Amino acid sequence: MIERGQGKDRVAVQAVTPEMPERTLPYRIDLWATDGTTVERLLAQAMTLSLARAIYAAATTDYPSRRITLQRGTMVLSDTLANAPSPGGTQQDGTPQK
Repeated sequence: MIERGQGKDRVAVQAVTPEMPERTLPYRIDLWATDGTTVERLLAQAMTLSLARAIYAAATTDYPSRRITLQRGTMVLSDTLANAPSPGGTQQDGTPQK
């Protein structure tokens, strides 16, 4: 475990190892293969939703053209594929692309 920051801003960051059961960190952020059908790599796992959302946001910045998902178990909470513009020049809500 690595501790970063000082005082009340100090946070503990724990690397995920093969020996660590996934249930200890319920949220996961995955990077999908370029074909979008399989998970290429587990980017991170987190204990809290707020931390998971921050990691997800950073991942979408680091991999802007790739599919990233944030999940808790089998429930997908965020998916860059769902936020991608639809073909034909409209967004998912039907408004024109800008």
